[in-house]
Amino acid sequence: MKKIIEIGETLGNIKVLSISQNYPRKYNVQCLRCGKIFTLTPSIIIHKNSGCLDCKRKDAQQEKIQHYERLYTGKIFANLKVLGFDDIKNNISYARCLCLKCNQESSIRYISLTSGSIKACYNCAKENLKKGHQRMSDLSKGGTNLTAATRPVYMKNSNNTSGYTGVSQLRSGRYRANIKFKCKQYHLGVYDTPEDASKAYQEAKQKLYSGFLDWYQKNYPELWGKYKESIKKRQEM
Repeated sequence: MKKIIEIGETLGNIKVLSISQNYPRKYNVQCLRCGKIFTLTPSIIIHKNSGCLDCKRKDAQQEKIQHYERLYTGKIFANLKVLGFDDIKNNISYARCLCLKCNQESSIRYISLTSGSIKACYNCAKENLKKGHQRMSDLSKGGTNLTAATRPVYMKNSNNTSGYTGVSQLRSGRYRANIKFKCKQYHLGVYDTPEDASKAYQEAKQKLYSGFLDWYQKNYPELWGKYKESIKKRQEM
């Protein structure tokens, strides 16, 4: 038998206030959870009466948070230990994490945490960025970067068409050699093979950078020592 909905009747978290229209039949109802007044059809009032759309959305979000908490609470991702999950903001889930490096809590996006794109809290990341800027400042003195001056001769560069640092291939098929020193670009000629162009680059580099390295060691002995130590550690890894 088809259920008859009475005015003033309460079904679940929905209270029927009045008839909104006769055909098709709709009712003005009130959500008893948040007080919101809206319109529903009889079938939804009878079978899906847990509340208004906003309250149902909150229920779904809470279920998602509980699911994430069961899966990830206590797990460690890089330097972050998951303590729980905060409310979903703008349809994005945030995990409440303890940073094992600085022992501070922070809120991290769930997708960034599980994908591995974030390995420490924002405070540590900011501090690492600051250290990186300081390192670049230490390496860049006198208009030249120390890493460019000490790059091994045998090291190739995969970021250009030739595969050699300072060498680029022309449309004609020949190879042009260039070197940058103290913010100035020097043209070193055009060659038939990338090896010949690379040789010209290395000879120019030896002439230009040898004096710079002597100057850097003399004026920044402490920074030079740190740089050599960092290279040694990377080679040992």
